[in-house]
Amino acid sequence: MTQDLLLFTFGPIQASLSAARRTQDIKTSSWIFSHFAEVAIQEAQKLGCQVIFPQMPQSGAATGIPNRLVILTEANQCAAVAGELKKAIEEERDKLSGWVQVYIKSTGANLNTNCWNEQLKEWLEFYWVGVQWDGQKKTYGAQFKTANLGIDSRKTVRHYPTSTQLGERCTLCGVRSAISDDDTFWAKIRQRAGGRVIPQRERLCAVCATKRFAPKVLNNVGLGEGFPSISSIASASFRQAVLQYWDQGTGVIIKEFLDVTDKLYLPAAHIVPTPFFEPFLKGTDEDIRRRFFDLEGAYLYPDSYEAQAIQEDTGAVPDKDDIKRARQLLENLKEVLTHLGASATFPHPYYAVLKVDGDHLGALLDGIASQDDHQKVSRAISQTAANIKNLVETNSPGRLIYSGGDDMLAFLPVDCALRVAQEVRSAYEQNLAAEGFPNQTASAGLVIAHHKTPLQSALSDVYAAETMAKEEFDRNTLVLNISKRSGELRRMSLHWSSQGTAAPIDALSELRSLIASDKLSGKFAYELEDSSSAFEQNNGYTLFKLEFYRLIKRHHSTEKWPQKTEWEAFANRFMRLWDYIPRIDDASRVKELIKWMLAMRFFAQGEHS
Repeated sequence: MTQDLLLFTFGPIQASLSAARRTQDIKTSSWIFSHFAEVAIQEAQKLGCQVIFPQMPQSGAATGIPNRLVILTEANQCAAVAGELKKAIEEERDKLSGWVQVYIKSTGANLNTNCWNEQLKEWLEFYWVGVQWDGQKKTYGAQFKTANLGIDSRKTVRHYPTSTQLGERCTLCGVRSAISDDDTFWAKIRQRAGGRVIPQRERLCAVCATKRFAPKVLNNVGLGEGFPSISSIASASFRQAVLQYWDQGTGVIIKEFLDVTDKLYLPAAHIVPTPFFEPFLKGTDEDIRRRFFDLEGAYLYPDSYEAQAIQEDTGAVPDKDDIKRARQLLENLKEVLTHLGASATFPHPYYAVLKVDGDHLGALLDGIASQDDHQKVSRAISQTAANIKNLVETNSPGRLIYSGGDDMLAFLPVDCALRVAQEVRSAYEQNLAAEGFPNQTASAGLVIAHHKTPLQSALSDVYAAETMAKEEFDRNTLVLNISKRSGELRRMSLHWSSQGTAAPIDALSELRSLIASDKLSGKFAYELEDSSSAFEQNNGYTLFKLEFYRLIKRHHSTEKWPQKTEWEAFANRFMRLWDYIPRIDDASRVKELIKWMLAMRFFAQGEHS
């Protein structure tokens, strides 16, 4: 039976994500496009079509559904179906936009709805290609490849807005005009929404305003207003440690600390807890635990307690004694956590942005032979997307922005970033192998940035790091960028696997833990760096290994790590990383491996490194 094979996609996603200045912005943008994809899938199913790709997540919630759909329709119906999908998405866009308009008008701001509606109509771009398929298994692969080439060609014919944008530009995207350049208009919105939602100098267009205020009008738990700030993400492991040791001494300090923050009128972030944090919020003093969890993460850092900054944030003049006491209580927390042997004794000033993308997925899809194979790939991708959400938000204190299965973006505390990167890559490889597609790899960019660094900078860096992993190192590679606030940039790389054997990434995490627990002094890495010129020979590996062993022996704690067999075994595990450094000569590998050692010291000690 002849059918139509329809490829349908829409955007622009990348432009929406790259314009984000707040974590809530990028999460909302991702959620909206995933939701639109969900609407399109439901509409296709309602029309009696078979959706081959993507598969809907079991939860039914939009958590990273790809915006590229592969659909089987009745013969000669692809144009009609594509039109209905476009219509369904536009109706959902208008519904969301209407709710946001109502919210803005409720503030007393005088909104020009004609300008608003004109900008919203030109927001989305739609592309589709349809080809006929005779229903034979042997011809499916060729027809799908033809459709794939067609959609890629169609997207080269870009959509250009026809309206003229006049007046002050949107301070977020810089593409469209702000919906108003009247200070009174934005002051009314700010009074209702709060200065954190609309800072003093922001002026938004209709599209960016829709994304900014969507959490105000939606009750979706995965979106909501409770998405944590960068500071809250960076300090998540510290917050976990405080909650974990609540009954061992941290709870008493937090009770007094919250009394002080109340006097300072510090804002609550109203963070929606992930499954990872739920167990830590139960037990004694549950209400107080929740209050502590809700505190904006910036106020877990002593250097945030500056009178002028607090006054700008709260509108109230803070008492100097309260500021001094808040700082002291945070120092007391650090001392207690250190005494208890907690893994995180201070809020790390840096956070991680992780982006992972499957290698050669397009080539894999181009080579599929049948509809069954295509559905197997779709099933593996869907399973990977579900796995990634659990890896980031159930097994770790991170936050997922999107997970399409073959690609993902997440924010994480520094201490778990490497582990999660490794687990995401493994899930992708294993799920595809389970469906009969072995030896699939993924590349990753991992950026470590200061929690006060502009978000756009970190996002730009992580996309560049992932691109470098693919193009400069021929894929199957992790590229790590550490961008210190001082301006210093350290970049390093590591192949995930070599000749079918997985890289011992655990050895890096182990080194971080050893330094954090003072079993090993971080000084050894600097001593290795100082003597690195001695290893710039053909037998650099042998010389480096001998020096590495010597310094481990010299700098390990005989009290906390007394067993010689243990630190020798660690040294052997760590040296296995040598074979996974994507460099040609020994001298370059030595330098790269030392960079990784210094990076783990930085992961463990932050600015103290």
